Amino acid sequence: MPIYEEKVISPFAIHFIQEHIKTHFQDGRVVEDTVPEIQLNPSDGKDFDLILKAPFPNIEILRWEPPHCRDREAKNWYTLDNRRLYCLQRMAAEHWPKRVGAVVDILYADTGRVRKKYDSTTEGRSVTISPSVKVPALRRWDWRVQIAQSRLVGQDEAAKAMDAVNRDCAKPTVHDLCDVPGPAFETMLKDQTADFVSSLAALLSTTRDQRQPAGEGTAASPTESTAASEASEASAESRQGTPREAALTKVNMPSKLIWKPKSANAEGISTVADKEEHLPESSSLEEEVIERVRTQLSQPGQKGFVWIENWNERYQKELGNLRAFLESKTDCFVVKPGKG
Repeated sequence: MPIYEEKVISPFAIHFIQEHIKTHFQDGRVVEDTVPEIQLNPSDGKDFDLILKAPFPNIEILRWEPPHCRDREAKNWYTLDNRRLYCLQRMAAEHWPKRVGAVVDILYADTGRVRKKYDSTTEGRSVTISPSVKVPALRRWDWRVQIAQSRLVGQDEAAKAMDAVNRDCAKPTVHDLCDVPGPAFETMLKDQTADFVSSLAALLSTTRDQRQPAGEGTAASPTESTAASEASEASAESRQGTPREAALTKVNMPSKLIWKPKSANAEGISTVADKEEHLPESSSLEEEVIERVRTQLSQPGQKGFVWIENWNERYQKELGNLRAFLESKTDCFVVKPGKG
């Protein structure tokens, strides 16, 4: 049974086993569509500038010498995962002359599969691409040709990047390859992600404040109203969440807010006089919020959606998040979960 070890290596230092790759993976996914899904993580800059994080499993590589090789003393890093290697090389070429690395699994011995499948005519330096071996190739991929077409690349930067590739090509053993970044590096990435999510949430909040129209007076509201829940958004803005939590926050459904008026007529509809009460100068924060909510619910076309501007700055510390506050005021409002 093969034994694996994770290492980091330049995708350009790995050779293809086969002459041809198909345009689709075995599960039906398009190979070209997978390239943009590869993420880029910053590295420490010592050996690599960027580390690729692919949406597929690590490719498996081994140090191997193909049969009938022109240089009988030469060994190189090869892989059976030709389509995945193509995706990694494509992404690395897009960021040339950055030194790009990929996490790989090391295969220590060939069980016969590599020699059996090897049919490259270029010793694995390039590969042809087509939907099937029965049809002519659409094109040939060679990363050396691709980076030669890169524009506005300084000679010094290109030379430094090529030296890094050649060093990986020449490393004879697994132990010579770079180790995968450890817990300290992962912690740094998590902190950077949290900072990005926090900054994005603040930016979205500012944009929403700028787009929120101001109220234009009060009017009678003949029916019950609904209000959007502010609980998830207030919670997300008050702490640094994960990208998954940030995404889930965006799909929370509105809640239904029913206003219980202080005085009502025989049909249970509040009177206009009750809705047009002005904010007393000495009112507490709670009374101020209740009055602002009532005023918004009275506006025609509001459809029950309530927005308290600058809630986090003015009310959050004393009253908590908006939804919890409204739910606590059972004598004034009834909050019902929306559909979905």
